[in-house]
Amino acid sequence: MKKQTSSQNTIPGVFLETAKQFFEKPALVYKKDHCFEYIPYKRLLNLVQNLTFSLEKIGIRESDRVILISENRPEWIVTDISVGSLGAILVPVNKAGSAKQLEFIVSETEPSLFIISDSQSFAKLSETIDKKHEERYSYSLSKRHIERDYKRFS
Repeated sequence: MKKQTSSQNTIPGVFLETAKQFFEKPALVYKKDHCFEYIPYKRLLNLVQNLTFSLEKIGIRESDRVILISENRPEWIVTDISVGSLGAILVPVNKAGSAKQLEFIVSETEPSLFIISDSQSFAKLSETIDKKHEERYSYSLSKRHIERDYKRFS
């Protein structure tokens, strides 16, 4: 008997069903400065849809690898769900890691895209990029949202 798969059996599928059910409720609570803030499901769903569309537009497909270099932040969740929605594979990298560690991860995973949280991470990444990866794109996470613009390394 063939096992049935459902989008409800995936993290993006469960997220979508939960967002529909709890549209106005808080989805994420995070600390900003000295206060706690929240993102409701409807806003999180909008962010996920926008990033998913952008990733699809630049050619991210099933089984592509996407490296995320970031600290913990709400955009991490957005990225994780968006990448998973396309069937791509998120490769999370701690931004405190060394350039040598990053170089190893890049060579082993052959990423189609880099998503980075700040200019320091971009600089570290730029040091490790070889000719084979110069044509890859990077997205930058701003302080408040995921920017729509992307740039080539070369």
